[in-house]
Formats: sequence, structure tokens, C-alpha cells
Amino acid sequence: MIQENSVDVLVIGAGISGLTAAREILKCDAKLKVTVLEADGRVGGRMLTEPLPCANGKTEVFDLGAGYVSKSQTHIMDLVNEFGLQVYPQYTKGKKIMQLGKANDPKVYQTEIPPLSIPALVESELMRRKVESLIKKVPIEDPYSVENAEKKDCNSIASQTKHWMFTKDAYNTFDAAFRAVFGADSSRISYLFALAFCNSCGGGMRLFQANEFGAQEYKIKGGTQQICELLADQIGRENVLLNHFVSCIKQSKESVEVRTKDGKVFSSRYLIVTIPPHRIPFLQFDPPLPEVRRIMYENIPAGNLTKFVATYETPFWREKGFSGEVVSDGGKSPLPGCDRGPVSITYDGTTTTGSPALLGFIGSREAIQWNEKTDEERKHAVLGALANFFGDEALNPTAYREYSWDKNPYIQGGPVNIVPPGMMKDYPTIRKPFGRVFFAGADTATYWVGYMSGGVQSGQRAAAEVLHNIKGDSFPRERLLGTVYGPMKYDKKIPLDGTQPSIWDYGLVADIFGMRSLE
Repeated sequence: MIQENSVDVLVIGAGISGLTAAREILKCDAKLKVTVLEADGRVGGRMLTEPLPCANGKTEVFDLGAGYVSKSQTHIMDLVNEFGLQVYPQYTKGKKIMQLGKANDPKVYQTEIPPLSIPALVESELMRRKVESLIKKVPIEDPYSVENAEKKDCNSIASQTKHWMFTKDAYNTFDAAFRAVFGADSSRISYLFALAFCNSCGGGMRLFQANEFGAQEYKIKGGTQQICELLADQIGRENVLLNHFVSCIKQSKESVEVRTKDGKVFSSRYLIVTIPPHRIPFLQFDPPLPEVRRIMYENIPAGNLTKFVATYETPFWREKGFSGEVVSDGGKSPLPGCDRGPVSITYDGTTTTGSPALLGFIGSREAIQWNEKTDEERKHAVLGALANFFGDEALNPTAYREYSWDKNPYIQGGPVNIVPPGMMKDYPTIRKPFGRVFFAGADTATYWVGYMSGGVQSGQRAAAEVLHNIKGDSFPRERLLGTVYGPMKYDKKIPLDGTQPSIWDYGLVADIFGMRSLE
């Protein structure tokens, strides 16, 4: 056993939450000693940027993890602007594709109105309005404060959606969208959690949008992982220790002792844990976590997600008038052992210098089943799906790369953690301190839960909580807003303008049914 020097604050996890927390503490007081312990051999967490061969012999970098930011995500945008990084809009010009059911025939549409029957369109819009109204009433800080919270919690997204929707296409559309966001079947997710999750983002529709204020509004030139690299530089690389897998946490009234898998021991006055919630039960706590909290962590798994990028010599989909956007429930599976084809959603991934690329996701049950296939089988199926959408040119990429977050030993899933039906009553404890141990991470956020912006916000919150304990009354009280030491609920820094377009905005269905008066 090797004893390391004692510090003021230890942070477990060098993703954006942990690095933000460490930097916030040092910004407040550069004399404090802060050390970040990271199990992996790199910084970034779920932010991973890697180089790929591109057209004309060039090499460009692409995000294989978190890849989008938005003006509505003010916490991450503050960092982007501070570091002088360039953002560029997601390409959305042209025809879009929707594929529902096990038929392989994709449906093409030009406007924001999906290619559904009139009854399905009407039902979808009425569902959207009802859900958006409920979302505003379910605060992520205290979901059980809403009326009939237990009933909402006991229902899954799937059961509630089926209760309200009768047309199959409308239901399949909502189901495909939610699977893409959470990386999990809607039958596995608490309806109350979904409402609270959407509340943290300023609304439900914005999760699925690539327009202004939508979750897929911008990409970052040079990739997202560079944000973590820049944060690590500011903290000091000597204070960010890679390949340090923490296994035990022991705390007393005066200090916290942390032990790594290879026997190194670190001590500190306070500790911030930023690893994904479902990984926390693998840490040995002394004294142990409260039973209610341990059970909660054990029952909020991560979704299942694989992200892929294919680069090409030409943007053939653009030349054919397509935007590159696809929403699919997978269609018919090309191989036995998989219920559907692999692809859930795709976007145009072309870089700022014009190197053509398509990116997409394999999510939910499909991610699990297709991970059982060989790399070559999975690649062949993905490229086959892209060819079905955009033409045979998709079968011959310049390069193809995929990353399964399920297979990352330190993260084991993505893009977010989900809460199953019946588990939301204790959910707010996810961000509650335990003695001298504090908790951050995108899944503990109250703004944009599960997103990079939520990671930044939660890191700032945990840092403020620790600094309050270190500094006492000298720490500014206004910085305790949104922490356990101040009002947890406060005005969210989320712009609300221009974020909820509906099919009525385009006039088609409203004119047919004479329902403009509903506005």
C-alpha cells in the first residue's frame, strides 16, 4: 500500500463534471490542493474525439461520444466561448427520412411534418401538446411534488403513450424518438422521469431538434473532448492522475481516504464523485451508503449506445437532395438474432472543411443485440442501412469507425442513465452529499440532465457545496443557489424562445381540420 500526499479536495472522474469541479475550486482559491483521479488512460469521460481518414487523403477528427451543443445549453456554451472554440450548425438542408415498422421502405419528407397519415399527425400533435404541458409541471429537483406523481412514476413511457395514442404510426414515432434519446426501450423508463428529464432541458421537443435551441443545434470544430483537455491544462496535468481506478472510500469526521485498485492511498478533506450513477455501487464505502441510496444506484442503469461515423469521398446524399437526417426503428433485420436492423438515427457529419461524413447511433435493445455480432457483420449491416436510405454509394466509405459505450469498462453504457418505473421517489438523493462525499456528473444535473451542459452545471454545483464547507460564511451566498445549502430550484438559464415548433405552425393539418383556433 502506497500512501500519497494529502490534499484539500479529491475528485473521482476526469470527465467534464470532475474537471469543471476541480477548476471551479482552484478558481476560487488557487492555494487549495486538488487532485483528480481517473480510471481511464485519458480525460473526457463520455466525450471522445478520434481522427479518421477522409476524402482526398485528409485526416479529420470526429466525436464518437457527446458531440452537440446548443445556445440553450448555457453552461457548456460559456466554456466554449471562454476557450474561443468555433461552433458550426448541424446541416439540415434537404429531404429527411423516416422508417417505421419492419418494412424496409423509408419514407421521404421535405418539411418538418413527418410522413404520417392525417389521423397520426393529429394524434401526434395532441400528444405533444399534452406532454409539453405536463413537462412544465414536473421539476427535476423534486419530481414527486407534482400531482399524481406516484401514478406517473409507476407508468412507463410506453404504457402511458399507448394509453393516449391509438394510431400505430404515431406511437412508433414517439417510441423511436425516445429510444434515440435515452438509449433504452420506452417500456423501461419511468414516465415521471421522462417528464422531469425534459423539464431540465426546457421542453421535450427540443431533445429531438437540430434547429435553433435544439439539442443537436451545433457541433464543435475540433471535437468536444478538447474542452476536457483544456480544463485539465488549467488544473495542471500533474494534478490529473490517469489510470487510477478507485475501489474504496473511507471517511471519518475529519477526512476522506481513497484507495485505488493497485493499492495507492489518497486522503483529503472532501471528495467529489463524478462517475456514472450505476458505477457507484462498485465502490466500497466505509461507512456504507444509506440503504435507500444504494438500492437507487443499483436500479438506475445506463442506456445502451453505439455511435458510428462513416467518411466518404463525396457528399452523395446532399447531391441527391437529402439532409442526412434519418429516424428509424431499425426496419427488418438482415441477420438472425436481432429483432431489427441496427440504425436508430443518422445525421450529416461533414466537417467544417467539407470532408463528407455520415454519423449515427445504434441504441437500446438493438445496441445489445448487435454487439453480439462480429465487427464486420455490424459494419456491413450499418452500411447496408445507409445504402437503403441514401443509395449504394454508402457501401463504400473511405473509413468507418464505431464506438460501443457499453463496452467501455469504466462507463458501461450511454448516453444517459435511466430511471425505471417506481424508482423516482428517491431520485433527488442522487445529488445529496454523504458526509464529506459530494456527487456530480451529468446525471445529477438540474439543467440538461445527461448532456455536457448538465455535466458542467453539476460540477459547478458540487464545487460550490465543497467550497461552502471549506470557506464557511466567507463563501458568497449567491453561489449556493441550486445547491443543497440554498434553494435547489431557481430560474433556469435556458432560453425558451423558438424551441417548440409544431405541425400546426406549418398550416397543413390546421387548415384541413380548421383547428387554428386552438392556438
